[in-house]
Order: sequence, then C-alpha cells, then structure tokens
Amino acid sequence: LSKKPKEQIVDIDAADVNNDLAAVEYVEEIYKYYKSVENESRVNYYIDSQPEINEKMRAILIDWLIQVHHKFKLSR
Repeated sequence: LSKKPKEQIVDIDAADVNNDLAAVEYVEEIYKYYKSVENESRVNYYIDSQPEINEKMRAILIDWLIQVHHKFKLSR
C-alpha cells in the first residue's frame, strides 16, 4: 500500500477571524450540533413512495429543471 500525503485542510473561517458577525469561535460547536440533529430533520426517503417514476424519468426531470433554471437566470 502506498501512503498518500495528507491533504491540507483549508481553514475557510480564517478570513473572518476579526468579523464579530461571523462567530468564528462557535463554528465547530455549530457544526457538531448540525451533525447531531441531521437525522432528525432529514426528508423522508420519498423515492420509495413514487414507484411509477423510474431513474430515467427522474434524470429527464432534473435536466429540465436545470434548463428552466438557466432560462430564467435563477443562478446567482
């Protein structure tokens, strides 16, 4: 087995260290909380409740939604 070098994790909050509104000192606690309640707020697995819609139909729908998104310039 070859050992891969560890990838450096970029501290995305470093730029906000002096911004009081960013609450950088609470970021780890906030994400721990989000992780702890993630399963409680997860949407039910709706795919099982729609057996008449297959994978191909879902792909077509997603493609159409993306086209609508671009057509009406809904991206930021």
